[in-house]
Amino acid sequence: MIENFISIWDQVVTPVMRTRIDFENFDIVYPSVPQQDNCHDCGVFSIMYLKYWTPRTPIGNMFGPADIDNIRIRLANELYFSTFNSVDKTFVTDFFGDVKT
Repeated sequence: MIENFISIWDQVVTPVMRTRIDFENFDIVYPSVPQQDNCHDCGVFSIMYLKYWTPRTPIGNMFGPADIDNIRIRLANELYFSTFNSVDKTFVTDFFGDVKT
């Protein structure tokens, strides 16, 4: 994968920059990230990594295995109430019939 990245970079970016970056001397760094302690939370961990990753964010301190149940609920709410979700949400928002419109 790294060789393919360097090849494409050299084809596309190097001509524009007019200088070549020597990627061979870069170190590969694997950041410290929370680790799942079972075989079924990988999707939640992957979503959280993608949601919060930046080069300078210490994801290792943001969540852990004990937070996964609450994160599942939060993600479900975010998906359900997203402005991109066009489903009729009145079943939830008017569940008790006391919502004023």
